[in-house]
Order: sequence, then structure tokens, then C-alpha cells
Amino acid sequence: MDFRGIIVALITIGILVTVHELGHFMVAKMMGMRVDEFAIGFGPVLWKKQKGETLYAIRAIPLGGFNRIAGMNPDDPWTEDSYKAKSVWARMFTIVAGALMNFVLAAVVFAIIYFFWRNTGFFASVWGGILHMVKVTVWMLQGFWTMIFGKGAVDLAGPLGVVMVAGDVAAHGMRAVLNFIAFLSVNLGIINLLPLPALDGGHFVLLLLEAFRGKPLPDKAMEYIQYVGVALILAIVLFSTYQDILRF
Repeated sequence: MDFRGIIVALITIGILVTVHELGHFMVAKMMGMRVDEFAIGFGPVLWKKQKGETLYAIRAIPLGGFNRIAGMNPDDPWTEDSYKAKSVWARMFTIVAGALMNFVLAAVVFAIIYFFWRNTGFFASVWGGILHMVKVTVWMLQGFWTMIFGKGAVDLAGPLGVVMVAGDVAAHGMRAVLNFIAFLSVNLGIINLLPLPALDGGHFVLLLLEAFRGKPLPDKAMEYIQYVGVALILAIVLFSTYQDILRF
């Protein structure tokens, strides 16, 4: 593990998280929701700026980000510009927008590779980038299917694994780094759409249930589901980190 790998990994994660959270942010604003905070990172605030109704912040732990949308917390008051006041379809679009932006980012990065390294024309590069993103998405979904249903080894990489791979990638130049960013962006999009509580996909499934029932699940049920989701995510992170240590 070298310093170059750490830098490439941090830049990559920063780009992926920023694009993902921008997806949520832009659609939330389009749907008339108030976003109280747009943050990259977790933990203590390193930088912040209030602009209009939104506080923009960079936080100390660069392993994620969030949008604090008014009304997403069950205890938040009901207001016309809150998340809970909007239609279930508007909330669905807001929830999946982050993952969709990760697929868009991957297509853009692949298009850049086609344009500068394969010397194709602009429109051919754009189309090639889209097709390549779809191809990688299908390939990754097949890998997830194989892993989940027990036909292959469970091989997960956590933060340490990403840093180690980033070090190898950085040694092969800018094209390799761009491919790394695009592949991880597709991976992040897919993972976020998995129907697990605490992930965007799990939230989307709950909204589907609300659409069919005509009303949301009780707050207590939602609270228990979120607890289970957080526990599952923590277990996956610990398992992937353990595998990283074994590889290291």
C-alpha cells in the first residue's frame, strides 16, 4: 500500500460520492424539496458555506456523503417543501437519482476513454461510452448473481482493498485510473440499488409498498427496518475489511 494509492482512492471516492449525492440533491430540488445540508464526508465539519436554504459542507471522514432533506426524518415537521409532503413517485425518483448519476458518470468516463485513447469521433465516443457502461453493468450483475446464489466465492473489497487496487492502477497511467473510476461508479450504483434496508434500493422498495398500500408503513416498523439495514451494512463492511486484511 503506497501513498499514491491512497491519493487515487480518496480522489476516486470523492468523485463518486459527490456525483451520487448531486443526483439526490438535484432531483430533490426539482421536486420542490428543501435540502438543509449537502455534505461530502461524515464526522466533524472541515469547511462549510451557507447558500440560500442549503448548508454546503465538507466533513472529515471521506467515505460517503449525505443530503439532509427536510421531512426525511420521521420526527421532522410536515411542510409543503418537505420530503414527506411530496408524491410517492417524486420520492422514488429522488431516491434512485444518486445511483442513476453513478451510471451516467461511468458512461461519461468511458466516452472520454474512447475519445482520447481510441480516437473515435465525439458522437461515436458518447455512444461507445453508453454501450460500455451497459456491458460492464450486465457483467457486474452476473457476478453479484453468482456470488449471492452460492455458485462462486464471496469476494468483497472494503476500503483497504480499494486503496490497494488504486495503487496498482495508478502505476499504469491515466487511462487505467479513468477505467478504475468508471468501474467503481457502476459498482456503487448497483450496490446502492440492492433491496437492502438503509440502502437506496431498500428505501425504494418501501416506497413501492407505500404506493401499493396507499399509505406508508408505521414509523415504528420503519425504525426497526432501518436498524436491521444498518446492522447488515456494518456486517458487510466488517467482512470486506477482514478479507482486505487477509489479502494484505
